[in-house]
Amino acid sequence: MFGVSCAPELFQKVMETIIAELEGVIVYLDDVVVSGRTQTVHDNRLEALLDRLESYNVLLNRDKCQFNVQVWIFLGHNLSVNGVRPVESRVSAVAKFREPANAAELRSFLGLVTYVGRFIPHLAAKIDPLRQLLRKGVTFQWTVKQQAAFDSIKEAVFQIKNLGFFDPKDVTILVADASPSGLGAVLMQEDSLKVRRVIAYASKSLTDLERKYFHTEKEALALNDGYSGCSPIVLKLCMNLGLRTLLMPYQDCQHPHQQHLTTEMNVIPKALQNRILELSHEGHPGIVVMKRRLRQKVWWPGMDKEVEKIVKGCKECILVSAQDSPEPLKRTTKPWAHIAADFMGPLPSCHNLLVLIDYFSRFIEVIIMREITAKLTVQALHETF
Repeated sequence: MFGVSCAPELFQKVMETIIAELEGVIVYLDDVVVSGRTQTVHDNRLEALLDRLESYNVLLNRDKCQFNVQVWIFLGHNLSVNGVRPVESRVSAVAKFREPANAAELRSFLGLVTYVGRFIPHLAAKIDPLRQLLRKGVTFQWTVKQQAAFDSIKEAVFQIKNLGFFDPKDVTILVADASPSGLGAVLMQEDSLKVRRVIAYASKSLTDLERKYFHTEKEALALNDGYSGCSPIVLKLCMNLGLRTLLMPYQDCQHPHQQHLTTEMNVIPKALQNRILELSHEGHPGIVVMKRRLRQKVWWPGMDKEVEKIVKGCKECILVSAQDSPEPLKRTTKPWAHIAADFMGPLPSCHNLLVLIDYFSRFIEVIIMREITAKLTVQALHETF
């Protein structure tokens, strides 16, 4: 088993088989953890584990064993009765990181931040000014904007709070939202007393293509990425138990002109109308597409007129909508005055065909060529004409 690439997976499978059906026992490779709500429960579970390991002839290193601990480090996280938090070494590494001088150092800093990203809300929005320096063709220039984002991330790391433990018996809630630059999600659980606790945060920066999505599409993407951003164990439990999702919609109400709209619409108050128009205007889609987007979800009096006013006053929309008229096709008056030429192939015989078509007579001339180079092409044309 050892010495092959699949050895860790096989070892994990063997250990899971050994501890199968033991309550309060989890294993990750050669790390075995026993937990209990009371000392008696813990001791009973520990004794059952030791008996099981002895029956399988599994030996333990006494010097590496820890018993009756209230706080311990497991897989880079500090676990205690108060919840989960990253180990101090991870936090101090981010806190002591100096200002990046180049793109390589910035990538190293973002890698450290990503490790503790599940503990930081709105991380995508915080790191967006830094990620702009990593875009292709962008010159690395550290400005006040990047410094503010750098300091904000460090402050967020200092203020990290403990996350709760996942309990399959509690209600699971996934709340997601989207902004023009990133997605954010938070996985929470609600106990029998209706008290909510945060299990994990998730965030993602949008690509250039995703930034063009309509806002409702971004929110759907945030739900999908927030769901897939959870740990595999939590994902499996959520799939088995059913996941309750919240998007925080506006209050629904009936609209009188239902033949043009859906049966239930979100009537937007005056204070939010400008923001909705800005979101629907992302990507400069034009009047028709912008109206269609809005009519599917929202309504307020005079909405169509405001859309037309915004689009007609936007220079980018005017440039996008303006179509260049095609050049008129000039009629030829004699053969071989204007020709079209293109290569066809390669053929199964590895040859290529140089196809010439006369615009006047539609006569076709085909030249077989073994290689395609500028010199040979000019030579073939000279031989033809």
